[in-house]
Amino acid sequence: MSEGSQSLNDFEVQVAVLAERIERGQAGALSIVNIFSGVSAEQFPAMHAECVFLARIQYRASHATGGSFRAKLRFVDEDGNSVFELRDDILLIPPPTPAASAVWETVIELKDLPFEKEGEYFLELYVGPWRMCSVLCRASLVPPSNPAVSGTGAHPEQ
Repeated sequence: MSEGSQSLNDFEVQVAVLAERIERGQAGALSIVNIFSGVSAEQFPAMHAECVFLARIQYRASHATGGSFRAKLRFVDEDGNSVFELRDDILLIPPPTPAASAVWETVIELKDLPFEKEGEYFLELYVGPWRMCSVLCRASLVPPSNPAVSGTGAHPEQ
């Protein structure tokens, strides 16, 4: 599919979240467990051991001609510096049928999510040339006296 024949108006982000985990029921329904927008750590750099990024996008076909849209997920700090990027060949959006719409859903497991310093970080999802969404994850310092947090691991905050 030629990305040039589409526009941002052909897409609608229905959900984009960072969560501890996603569970899928027998009927295929998703359960999102512990959505969070921040992590805390006693010191930086820190790593968040495991989490997931969920995105659900509806694509309304106005020019369905076959092929796929390329997508990428970027993790950037508050200065816009790239921490990591999952490239086009990892995420592909299948084309809908002509004159119809399709829903694309992706759950990306993220292990050892790195936080070099305290501040704001963003997971940015791009489809073709368009940034579809930006999900905030704020990294903050907590005093070492907090018994719930220890070491260099980052822990979710609501």
